Amino acid sequence: MGPFASDNEAAVTFTFSIDLAAVIAAVVGFLHSLVPTMWAPFYEAAHANRDGKVAAGAALVVGRMGQAVATAVVGLLVAIFALGIVGVADARIQPWTGALVLVLSTVYFLRYLRQKPTDWSTLQALVGEQARRRPTGSRSGQDVETPWHLMRSAITSPAFLVSPMFVAAAGSGTPDVWNGIPIVLAYLAGTAIGVGYTISEVARGSIGRLVVIAEERLNLIVGVLVALLGIATALL
Repeated sequence: MGPFASDNEAAVTFTFSIDLAAVIAAVVGFLHSLVPTMWAPFYEAAHANRDGKVAAGAALVVGRMGQAVATAVVGLLVAIFALGIVGVADARIQPWTGALVLVLSTVYFLRYLRQKPTDWSTLQALVGEQARRRPTGSRSGQDVETPWHLMRSAITSPAFLVSPMFVAAAGSGTPDVWNGIPIVLAYLAGTAIGVGYTISEVARGSIGRLVVIAEERLNLIVGVLVALLGIATALL
């Protein structure tokens, strides 16, 4: 069953590597939602525009979930492309898929090595440091944007974070892009839980340890998890 199977042929096959990819996607979705550049700009913009935390939270939910959907679409497209590459291996498609995922893990290790250390002591300092940044981490052209401008920016700025999970799932079991369905659901669920956690932390006026871990160790954690996923896909 190829990546462009018909509706009658479409089915999701479940293997250990697909299950593992779904769990990792949920963890990544959760931690990525905690990274300050994903949420602090919304609260800074709301404060500057006197919109209040409710408006900031609403824009954050729509923006982050929209971004998660866009990220999932990118992941599926990457999986289709990857299947086209490893598909020539025929019977050995799963080992080659695992090798490709293992190679992709190096992207996150390189990002981690290039990352500058961060020292957050208070929520106010954290939000202030992230002022004038979009949810992509890039500097805004305006001094202050509204939460709704940031929402649109987030939705149109998909991330690469979960693409290796889609690749692993697509090349496992009976190779097919439909195997990415559990990854989509898990990633969206993890993102939603992460957004909810972030909103609760802001409401309490504190920075939890998980936020600090996400800011400082996200790329390292993702790199290790993706590397393990690549090994599992190739060998199991």
